[in-house]
Amino acid sequence: MADVEHVSDAKATVLQVEGVENNENRIQDVLPSYGKPWFRIGFLVKLNAQISVLLLTSFLSGFDGSMLNGVQSLPVWQEDFNHPTGSSLGLLSTMQTVGLVVSMPFAPYVTDHVGRRHPVFFSSAICILGASLQSASWNVGSFIAGRFLLGFGTGFVASGAAPLLAELSYPTHRVLVSGLYNTTWYLGAIVAAWSTYGSFRMPNSWRRKEKARQVLVNSHAGGDENSPLVEFELAEIISAIEEEQKRNTKSWLSFFNSRANIWRLSIVVTLGLMVQWSGSGLVSFYLILVLKSIGITDPETQNTINGGLQIYNYATAILGAFLLDRFGRRTMMLLSTCGMAVAFLIWTVLSAVNEERGFDSKYGVGVVLMIFIFYFFYNVAMNPIAVLYILEVLPFTLRAKRMTINGMVGMGAAVFNGFVNPIALEAMGWKWYLVFFCLIVLWIGVVYFLYPETKGMSLEEITDVFEGPDSRLPFRKQKKAMNEH
Repeated sequence: MADVEHVSDAKATVLQVEGVENNENRIQDVLPSYGKPWFRIGFLVKLNAQISVLLLTSFLSGFDGSMLNGVQSLPVWQEDFNHPTGSSLGLLSTMQTVGLVVSMPFAPYVTDHVGRRHPVFFSSAICILGASLQSASWNVGSFIAGRFLLGFGTGFVASGAAPLLAELSYPTHRVLVSGLYNTTWYLGAIVAAWSTYGSFRMPNSWRRKEKARQVLVNSHAGGDENSPLVEFELAEIISAIEEEQKRNTKSWLSFFNSRANIWRLSIVVTLGLMVQWSGSGLVSFYLILVLKSIGITDPETQNTINGGLQIYNYATAILGAFLLDRFGRRTMMLLSTCGMAVAFLIWTVLSAVNEERGFDSKYGVGVVLMIFIFYFFYNVAMNPIAVLYILEVLPFTLRAKRMTINGMVGMGAAVFNGFVNPIALEAMGWKWYLVFFCLIVLWIGVVYFLYPETKGMSLEEITDVFEGPDSRLPFRKQKKAMNEH
């Protein structure tokens, strides 16, 4: 990674913070105490204001998904685009994902070689162009072209924004800020849903060559050149980079050169699938079809439910971001998948009974309630953890490539959702829900057997989880502990 390799021209030796050997030191030992909250500390207010721009990058996808949901209920849109159904509707909704997938092979190389900030800036301009073309579209072709450009730009934005967010955040804010990243998807969804209803300046990554130390001094120490926190963070970065360079972790093949990286790769792939194939894709783009299937056909009612759901989703996703450090990543994901499985099963049963009894309104209300309960469990873990957990388990030099692999897997699953879901819903109705219920049960097992807990760990401690002498899969650790007792 270009930003990482050139972090410093100084000799990459292990630094020592006064009074504590670096290899025994924890970041808590060097964090300064200012005696007041962050919003009363000038340099932290400035840093978090800049970071808030990055938090809005997920807004793009949320706005797009909810917008497409909402316009499906509008008669004028249906007439202009010839009442698309099945594969035609799938093409319109999925072209944004296709653009994103096309960008993925190129995005990490750009963000590795020119830094994070510039790709975020210029690709945002591409997104604006795509959104403008989509908004002013005069036929199906122009609408599809606009959605492709929007997706293509979003791929580059995501590749740079998430790593930059984690790298610039103040140490004590990193978990919360990274957890909040995906929640702005729902902020975009809220704006789009209720709009339908009614009718850069930023520092680059702190690993950027000669500016790295100065960015840390300005962003994390308020200009204090002698800050122990800066020395600690710089030592941690240099030490990690030096070790990764010894192992040659720059290549794509690095994901296969050790048991630890294969384990990491399996997490990257399965989490990308889990986020998309837990049933949320049924509602993200096709809530209107789901509501029609249970007898709710009034456009105003459909849009009211859609708008209310997006506000609810945003609130529960933010709640999840605040709970991550209290309950831990693994625990939250297990709670999430188990809760989703129960809600989805009841949702499926009510849909089947509703269809059998000729669309009784009380069963329709029950399905809507289960959709809200399902999204509570989905949002409290899958939304905030999707970015944070991957950034935690991967070393610096694999993070941009992670965006590509995780993104391509997730978007591939989203393409499947976009094309297959509308066809399957029309052909199979509630029976299609059983596929996603089985997948959620599978994800429970994946999290239990494969995902380690990273709560409260430093970078070195997380590395030891995967590469240390006592490294073992989570369920084997639990088994060992039980045997010892």
